[in-house]
Amino acid sequence: MVVDHSSSAKAIKRQLKHSTGLDPTNSAVYKAEAAIINVAIGDKVHSFKRLPAYVQALIDVDKDTRAVLELDNGKFHRMLVSTDACSKAWRHGRQWLAVDATFMKTKHQRRLHLAAAMDGTGSLMLLAWALTPGESQDI
Repeated sequence: MVVDHSSSAKAIKRQLKHSTGLDPTNSAVYKAEAAIINVAIGDKVHSFKRLPAYVQALIDVDKDTRAVLELDNGKFHRMLVSTDACSKAWRHGRQWLAVDATFMKTKHQRRLHLAAAMDGTGSLMLLAWALTPGESQDI
C-alpha cells in the first residue's frame, strides 16, 4: 500500500490488519500517517522559513540574479526569481514569451507562475518563476 495525503486512516488500518495481523489504535494510525507524509513532503512551515536563505544563496552565487521575497507580518506572501542565466537566454533566444500559472493544491492557496521563451531549436526555456497568493474571498 502506498500512503499519501489521500490515504484514509481506515484504509491504512484495514491494510495493516490484512497484511500483518496488527490492529493498531486509530490514534497510532493517524500519528504514523502524519509522520510518513511529513517525511515524504517535508514540513511546509519549515520550508517557507528557509526561503530567505534560498533567495540569498541565489544572489550570492550570481549577483545579477533577480530574486524578490515579500513577507507580510513575517509570513511568506510572494516570491519572484529570475536568474541572470535566464535573462541572458532571453536576449539570445526568439522574442516569444509564454506565461502560465497553476493553482497549487495545498491549504495555502498559492499560484505558481512560469515565464518561458523559445530557444533557437524550438525548445522552451524557463525565464522566471513566481509563487503568489491564490484566489480567496478576502481579495
